[in-house]
Amino acid sequence: MTSIRDQYCSNATCEFYGKKLCGNVVVHGRAYERFKCKVCGRTWAASRCNGMYGLRSEVWKLTSVRKMLSDGASVRKTAELVHVSPSTVQRWKMRKINPVPLDGVTFFNS
Repeated sequence: MTSIRDQYCSNATCEFYGKKLCGNVVVHGRAYERFKCKVCGRTWAASRCNGMYGLRSEVWKLTSVRKMLSDGASVRKTAELVHVSPSTVQRWKMRKINPVPLDGVTFFNS
């Protein structure tokens, strides 16, 4: 679970833009870890800066694909081993996901 202490408003027009621990951020939803700025009203998901934001696949599949591709496996072989379509693996690869450490591995350095 993401701490509210790590959250900040990303609205450039908000007076608390980029500032942490100012008391303007409140929990907006518990099921999906959403937050809200009390000043400007902007809402966001805790995982907004995570490269896997919006992907609906299981985390283990994403980390497996990350590991296999970084070890030099082909897209087709990776897809076969993880039981997803090769186009899915290619889409994840081309998404150029931000290097976010997950289990000590960085996802798609580019």
